[in-house]
Amino acid sequence: MKKVLVLGCSGSIGSNTIDIIRNMKDQFCVCGVQAHTNEIKLNQIAEEFSCPSLLSCNATYDDFQRLIDKSKPDIIVNGIAGAAGLM
Repeated sequence: MKKVLVLGCSGSIGSNTIDIIRNMKDQFCVCGVQAHTNEIKLNQIAEEFSCPSLLSCNATYDDFQRLIDKSKPDIIVNGIAGAAGLM
């Protein structure tokens, strides 16, 4: 089973990634999620997948590094929009 960290989980790319994982639970699990402003959706996804690691708005580079270190993903899906997604 591959552990997936989804950055930008409330946006289009993140939502589609979550849908794929939902349909392939035997192959993938969500180990961490991040959303910029939609904390309601972030918390819903974290609860649905019993996700131990989450990060919301105003995150710094160090916060992202801690999220990656804590969740230990096999795969990171970066759905963060714009220049912020390049960090």
